[in-house]
Amino acid sequence: GRYQLLAASQGKIGLLALRPRGPQDEWDLPQLLLLETYVNQISLALERVSLIEGRQAARVEVEAERLRSALLSSVSHDLRTPLATIAGAATTLEAGHITSDDTRKELIQSIVRESDRLNDLIANLVFATRLEAGGIELQKEWTSVEEIVGTGLSRHRDALRERTFQTRLP
Repeated sequence: GRYQLLAASQGKIGLLALRPRGPQDEWDLPQLLLLETYVNQISLALERVSLIEGRQAARVEVEAERLRSALLSSVSHDLRTPLATIAGAATTLEAGHITSDDTRKELIQSIVRESDRLNDLIANLVFATRLEAGGIELQKEWTSVEEIVGTGLSRHRDALRERTFQTRLP
């Protein structure tokens, strides 16, 4: 057989092994020159593919980092809102200037509601992190859209109580 090294500007990228059809077959000079041309073209093609794959991987990494940054920015904003509400209500209660029981009750309810919201945000964030890291195996099963919407509505019943909404499912 004949072995030709596939080399490119990045270094060695492979080895081409050729076996003659029969034991008496010999390589003449025109065949060797043609083989060398083919080897060079194969090497260049493989190098181009490698460079394209590397460029795509870099592009995917940049996009993932951009999304990670946007998610972090969004999450930090979503976490600050309930924290600010909790801190404001707690500070007002701590100051002791509230004389109305109704106002005190509203502030306490606000603290409880925003604490629950903050807890849900953190739980979702931890779940998303575990999901992305592969720590959770999804259990896929068929579910009707009506069941999903109904579960979401019942879970947020208190928040939706004073709002008018309508659902239409085809």
